[in-house]
Amino acid sequence: MGNSCICRDDSGAEDSVDTHQQQSENNAVPTADMRSQPRDPVRPPRRGRGPHEPRRKKQNVDGLVLDTLAVIRTLVDNDQEPPYSMITLHEMAETDEGWLDVVQSLIRVIPLEDPLGPAVITLLLDECPLPTKKLQSHPTVMLFALIALEKFAQTSENKLTISESSISDRLVTLESWADEPDYLKRQVGFCAQWSLDNLFLKEGRQLTYEKVDLISIRAMLNSNDVSEYLKISPHGLEARCDASSFESVRCTFCVDAGVWYYEVTVVTSGVMQIGWATRDSKFLNHEGYGIGDDEYSCAYDGCRQLIWYNARRDTVGFLLDLNEKQMIFFLNGNQLPPEKQVFSSTVSGFFAAASFMSYQQCEFNFGAKPFKYPPSMKFSTFNDYAFLTAEEKIILPRHRRLALLKQVSIRENCCSLCCDEVADTQLKPCGHSSSASDAEFDAVVGYLEDIIMDHEFQLLQRNFMDKYYQEFEDTEENKLIYTLIFNEYISLVEKYIEEQLLERIPGFSMAAFTTTLQHHKDEVAGDIFDMLLTFTDFLAFKEMFLDYRAEKEGRGLDLSSGLVVTSLCKSSAVPASQNNLRH
Repeated sequence: MGNSCICRDDSGAEDSVDTHQQQSENNAVPTADMRSQPRDPVRPPRRGRGPHEPRRKKQNVDGLVLDTLAVIRTLVDNDQEPPYSMITLHEMAETDEGWLDVVQSLIRVIPLEDPLGPAVITLLLDECPLPTKKLQSHPTVMLFALIALEKFAQTSENKLTISESSISDRLVTLESWADEPDYLKRQVGFCAQWSLDNLFLKEGRQLTYEKVDLISIRAMLNSNDVSEYLKISPHGLEARCDASSFESVRCTFCVDAGVWYYEVTVVTSGVMQIGWATRDSKFLNHEGYGIGDDEYSCAYDGCRQLIWYNARRDTVGFLLDLNEKQMIFFLNGNQLPPEKQVFSSTVSGFFAAASFMSYQQCEFNFGAKPFKYPPSMKFSTFNDYAFLTAEEKIILPRHRRLALLKQVSIRENCCSLCCDEVADTQLKPCGHSSSASDAEFDAVVGYLEDIIMDHEFQLLQRNFMDKYYQEFEDTEENKLIYTLIFNEYISLVEKYIEEQLLERIPGFSMAAFTTTLQHHKDEVAGDIFDMLLTFTDFLAFKEMFLDYRAEKEGRGLDLSSGLVVTSLCKSSAVPASQNNLRH
């Protein structure tokens, strides 16, 4: 229909009179004629109020709709300007509330029998579209968008694409929220700052650890005693987990006697276990074991015990009284019953420690600033008695840590345990066994040792690595071709070993031996176990190739002799670094 309706003046006038009479009889709304007296509806409309036009009284929505219904009959040419009533309705509909008023008025006042009713409704809805919804940048949406970007950036290609979008410029703005009192914004600020330091580096921006003030901090979360996916702030007093595993961390300071207290401010309201742990505590992040899950630690889990349900902003106090052998927890200053059970297993060597489930965050106070709810009894704080050197206080971003690790050089003949002194002892199975199956296992291990040290096997493996070592790059990204090479390696090497063992042990089964190996892995020499580890552990396999490439390019160890033993000894340290909380 366009922006106007073409009708005859005479028929339109007649319809208009009939319509207004019926409206008056029904008393639904005041008559449109009375409201329209200040102007002539037939007069050509103009936008706004002209210099010769008297100031109009503000009309309600119903009146404006009826005015539009009346005047629309007079619009013949498509190039005519819309009437004043339509312009006013359009202005009103620019807000959510105004748009609803216009729609409700169309339903309420336009007669069903009016032939132009549907046309006016359509025209007004076209001229008064629903206002564009202003998207609210809600902190929760921003937070999980940041976390999603972190996950996408795990491959180098995605990371480069995201970096080229100038994401760092936006993150710099969000970084200022890291100290916000609003805890949703605080989480956004924490993640933005972590991303700027670890993933999306901005040229010219100083890394946070280089400018943070650590003078007054003498105790913090230990970045060398933490599971691999936990994020720790540059000042070492705030931690966050965005992984699906149960990440844990300990403090840098250990206590053996006296009364000690620290506080934690809960930023999120999910699953966290916070308390005290010794070095004997088992922190198995992928199995879900953390603080308080064994006899050597005790933790406060406010979420699942309904003690801090939806407890964002709550402050939890942790008091360790080694004189009375008790632990006391405080929630916003309110004391809970003491816990003494842990002292049946251990009485000293306690660290402040915590475990976090996904998307959880909290801030620790070891005494660097006043406590919110100090207990009434006399106590000591970590910050008063601990000491850290300037180097020990630094929490390096991951890319800086990786750069330092690449500079570490381990000699070929170094000890596989300490990686420091020259190896002077070789441990072999004693040959004793308590059963026929153990004797058979020991025999297989002995043959394996001969096979992997044989020149033919060394040549087979070296040729395979020469063929593919250039495909491997020292990045977090794992290419598809790695899987193909891995499968080919297993097929080639495992088949060779199995054939050699079948010649020595009729009826030998590699599958059965691999199962038995899991129960005797502590009895197997490290070099043999590490070699077998490359059949099942992709990370050990990849590390072997990276070491070999470094040696070929003159950047690392000389692996030309004892290739299997040297390269795989280093790879066996991969799982250990991931579990450095576990003792």
